[in-house]
Amino acid sequence: MANPHPSNPIKKGETRNPGGRPKMPWTFMGLYRKELEKLLTIKGSNKKVKAKHAMAARIVRMAIEGDINAIKEIANRIEGFPKQPTDLTSQGQKIEGLVTYMPKRKNE
Repeated sequence: MANPHPSNPIKKGETRNPGGRPKMPWTFMGLYRKELEKLLTIKGSNKKVKAKHAMAARIVRMAIEGDINAIKEIANRIEGFPKQPTDLTSQGQKIEGLVTYMPKRKNE
């Protein structure tokens, strides 16, 4: 690629960003993702699975056994949360001047 700044040429072997991109600060999401990628050994065997796969299997097993919270979790993740109706009235009367915008969902 040609040098886009010919007035300030890069000499052979010179690097403009020697340290590279700075490290991002940690976040809980980053820590959780890192932990979910770790391999776990299944009890009673030498088989290793990622933590996220073990968690998903456990939730499915709990749902099959009848745990209503596990059933709700799976349904909400797959189908989405149920729509929540919102009343934009005041004691049955419309509020004048209130403008709301609700984007349509992709599946509607």
